[in-house]
Amino acid sequence: MAGRAGVPGRTGQKAVDLLEGLPGAPLDGQYPDGFFPGDRGPFDDLREGRAAADAKLYAKVARRLERTARLLEQEAGILLGFQLLPVEPAPAFQADENGLLIENPDVGLDTLVSVGAADAPGGGAIFAAGFGFDSGPVTVSHLEPGSPQSVDTDVDHAPAERWRHVNDGSGAGLDDGLWLVGARRQGDEGRVTRVIGVR
Repeated sequence: MAGRAGVPGRTGQKAVDLLEGLPGAPLDGQYPDGFFPGDRGPFDDLREGRAAADAKLYAKVARRLERTARLLEQEAGILLGFQLLPVEPAPAFQADENGLLIENPDVGLDTLVSVGAADAPGGGAIFAAGFGFDSGPVTVSHLEPGSPQSVDTDVDHAPAERWRHVNDGSGAGLDDGLWLVGARRQGDEGRVTRVIGVR
């Protein structure tokens, strides 16, 4: 699904093939107005429509999770925290140095869920998930409260699928407090980070 530098992803290639198949002279990289992101054309309409639909869905899921969290705490003493973030890490498409559209292969971290127990401090866990496209293993990092060093874990995932990871302190549980969770492509320096509390 994702494209590498100078190589269009499947969706981008289909668009290029469609335009190249139109009658007339070859396009030679000259595409119609509105073909590029930011031109207020079909790509922008698609992204804006997707973002609006995502925001509506995420709000609905968040309301249900809030009700579930209240019920779990009242009935079972289970403490649930969560962050659901609509996926919008960067433009869905970007142009390379030759003006060729490639799909953005960045890694995303859009879901965090923490679980703890009111009667068992220090026994929490964090579930993290996001997208990785086909960019290879994702490195997930957890920085615990008061620690200067994060713990990194490489997570393999099938191409064009989401990655997921659970950190429960290797079975010992996680300390209460605010945890910094990050995700990046294996070998990359930059990462996307989120903070979630364990209690």
